[in-house]
Amino acid sequence: GVAGGGRAGGGADALAELMRSPKKPSWSMSLDLAGARSALKRFSERAGGGKTAAGAMFVGGFTTTLCLRDMPYVPAALIGSAGGAYAVQLPQGNAIGDSTRQIGQQVASLWDLGAAACRGPTRRR
Repeated sequence: GVAGGGRAGGGADALAELMRSPKKPSWSMSLDLAGARSALKRFSERAGGGKTAAGAMFVGGFTTTLCLRDMPYVPAALIGSAGGAYAVQLPQGNAIGDSTRQIGQQVASLWDLGAAACRGPTRRR
């Protein structure tokens, strides 16, 4: 040890050795788009569709923002959206999962109707 005239050892020696090493550590980061696309597809299928999941996440974020008024809006909305995303993944037959999917579908339908109304009447040729 240090009292016996030796070196301190431990992490400092390992760090010093790493710094002297001719071989520098290399870092690499990659993004697996195929894996992400596959995971998103599975998420959408379990949720009953992408619009259903988006509707449930919107309702979760909006409701949590209203209920947690003392919390800043963005974190409250993120917490609620995450809760909605989790709830739509619950298996069929689960009361919370089924009701969340149903609400998500209703919100998505309402969104589609509102978007169609904003576009105006379509002309037939």
